[in-house]
Amino acid sequence: MERVVGPQVWFSVTAAAPREGEVELRLAGDLDLATTARLRAAVDEAIGDGGRGIALVLELSDLRFVDSTGIRVILDLRTERLADGGRLILRAPTPAVLRVLELMALDTVLEIERGSAPATD
Repeated sequence: MERVVGPQVWFSVTAAAPREGEVELRLAGDLDLATTARLRAAVDEAIGDGGRGIALVLELSDLRFVDSTGIRVILDLRTERLADGGRLILRAPTPAVLRVLELMALDTVLEIERGSAPATD
């Protein structure tokens, strides 16, 4: 029998079909202390060493929760993208995630595309 301590956290990150000059990762579930390393690993795998000038898009329409460690990673990713001549775009955040960003006044700092996520092929 497997013993589980504390609540289980669900999180997934999947790469969308690449577009010219853009890498899109779709996040779902909870981005928090228990899951930020998975986001970091996915970004490293998706961008690798050839990320100069690339826009990293985090598609957030299925992200239901973000805590301060998740916000910290998002801010770090923004700093890294800007240093490489790229951009970080938060696409279609859920109302709960958008509320956190607004309460922290990060909606004035981060590039956010509100509304529904674009249709994919």
